[in-house]
Amino acid sequence: MKNLMTFAFVFMAAFAVAQNNDSDVDIVGNDNEVDVMQSGDSNTSIADIVSDGNIVSVDQMGLFNGSYVGAFLSSDDNEVSVDQNGGANGSAVLLTRRSDENTVSVAQNGAFNLSGVRVHARSDENTVSVSQDGLFNASGVRVARSSDNNEIDVDQAGGANASGILVRRGSDGNLNEALQVGNLNLGLQRMTRSDDNYVSQYQFGNRNINASDMWRSDNNLVWADSYGNRNITLTGYYMSDDNDSWAQQYGNRNFNSLSLYDSDSNSITQNQIGNRNESVIDLAGSDSNIIAQSQGLLAYGFLPIFDSYNTSSFIGVYGSNENSVFQDAWASRRTSQVTALVNSNENDIESYSDFSKDTDNTVALFGSDNNYVLSWQDSSLNSSALTVVAGSDNNSVATYQWGDEESMSNTVLLNSDGNDVLTDQAGVSEYSGILVAGSDANFVTVIQYGEENASGLIIAGGSDMNDVYVEQSGLENDARAWILGDSDMNSVTVLQSGDYNKSYTAPLANSDSNTTKHNQTGDDNLALTVIAPGSDKNRVRIRQAGEFSAAVTLQSGDKNRAVIVQRGMSDTSFAIIAQAGTSNEGEIDQQGPVNFAAIAQAGTDNIASSTQEGMFNLAVTLQAGTGNDASSEQMGTANASFIAQSGMSNEADASQNGTANLSVIAQSGMMNTTSVSQMGQWHSSSVNIAGNGNAVTVSQMN
Repeated sequence: MKNLMTFAFVFMAAFAVAQNNDSDVDIVGNDNEVDVMQSGDSNTSIADIVSDGNIVSVDQMGLFNGSYVGAFLSSDDNEVSVDQNGGANGSAVLLTRRSDENTVSVAQNGAFNLSGVRVHARSDENTVSVSQDGLFNASGVRVARSSDNNEIDVDQAGGANASGILVRRGSDGNLNEALQVGNLNLGLQRMTRSDDNYVSQYQFGNRNINASDMWRSDNNLVWADSYGNRNITLTGYYMSDDNDSWAQQYGNRNFNSLSLYDSDSNSITQNQIGNRNESVIDLAGSDSNIIAQSQGLLAYGFLPIFDSYNTSSFIGVYGSNENSVFQDAWASRRTSQVTALVNSNENDIESYSDFSKDTDNTVALFGSDNNYVLSWQDSSLNSSALTVVAGSDNNSVATYQWGDEESMSNTVLLNSDGNDVLTDQAGVSEYSGILVAGSDANFVTVIQYGEENASGLIIAGGSDMNDVYVEQSGLENDARAWILGDSDMNSVTVLQSGDYNKSYTAPLANSDSNTTKHNQTGDDNLALTVIAPGSDKNRVRIRQAGEFSAAVTLQSGDKNRAVIVQRGMSDTSFAIIAQAGTSNEGEIDQQGPVNFAAIAQAGTDNIASSTQEGMFNLAVTLQAGTGNDASSEQMGTANASFIAQSGMSNEADASQNGTANLSVIAQSGMMNTTSVSQMGQWHSSSVNIAGNGNAVTVSQMN
């Protein structure tokens, strides 16, 4: 009885017996049949079989071929057939211990092919078939320990393909299939402690990488399809059971990644059609989740024909259970969808973009539970929806932007619970922005019909039990509502029908010695300053150049200073500074179209500045306490910055240059320092500090 020869040893043996063919057969038992045929140079064949009823057939033609077949102990009714035709091919097959009724067939045609099959321990009724045709192919299959009823099929045709399948431990009833046609393909599968699993990999095209990984997995169904060029598909399950996942990619330069950690009863579907698509899905501690993500649309019947181009999607759900997340970009073009949930449970989040172009859906929930968030952009063109909910529970946020064109909706809720926010927009170039901080039991509804309507809502401070309703119908209506300070039990209702209407809600009384300066050049700009009752010696300076821009300052307290500068080409930009307390300083400087910046200050001697240059940038700064300093600087497109400070003498600095970068900084305590610098695209940074004297520095670039 001889030991199993590794792949390397097969090749070494093939070279070692130059010009001499070798065949060594040892069979102990009854009714065994061995057929070995060798033609060519330096071929080697060794067969070891113990027991009865085994059939082994080895046929080798060519140069430097090597084959080893071994079936040991009480192995019976095994049939192994190895056919090699070409150059330096190597094949090794081992069935050990109680392996019976196994069928292994290996056929290799070409040059430099490698195939190894090992089924051992108490493995029975296994069927393994490996066929390789082409150059530089390699296949390794291993089913170990008490594995039974496994069927594995590997087919490779083309150039330098590699496929590895591993099923071990108490694995039974597994069916693994891998088919690779093309060039430079790599397919890997691994399952441990796995039973009743079905894993299949299909790859057609060039430079594809497909990998599937499951650990303590049972009753899983995973298959991945890749057609096209430069596709990469990665799927990982850990501690996973009852999962159903498949990923399909058609097109060019696609990237698809799925990771589930302590996950059970999950169903994930990923579809990408087109070019330059990217999709990432991460779940940790997740159970009973259903996630479906689809990008692009083929031409089906009457539906429009678009190719999905430069689309990207990210779904991150962590400490999550019973979540349902749907993302669909359909006929997308440069569409980006981002969904993030942290410490989230029982959430249902849906994002659609339909017949989209340049649309962007972003949803972020942090300590969130029982939330329902929907962003729906129908026939969209340049539409964007942003929803950020932090420390949130029992929230329902929905955004519709029907037959929209260049519509935008922003929703930010911080420390929010029991909120219901709805934004419904239909028409062309409509805008709605909602910012709620320290808010609970709020009901906000904004409905806009027509063209170029705008609505902005800010509820700040210890705002609770507020009810705001805004409805607009017509052209270029503008409605804004502000509730600040210790605002509670307030109700604001705005109903407008017609064109070019504007509505402002803000109290002002008992205020002395305040200074306000507005300087505007351009068309259709809005500048609004609200100073709350009993506020003295505040200073405000607003300077705007461009079109359809808005600048708002809100002050409550004494000796506050607010400066907003929106320079040339700052079209359709929005900037707001809210101050409550004494001697706070806020400054916003923006240049470029469709930028959003918000600063909210509560306390004494706080300093905050936001500088943005580019387009579709978002900056939000929240300060509460004394002597806090926050600075946000953004250059590029679709960047987002969130800074929240509470306490004393904290410092935060966020600098971003590029496209679609995200920075979140949260500080509470005293004398904390945070610096974030990001250059490039698609960077994400989140810093949360609670305590005193902490320092964090983050630097990212690509």
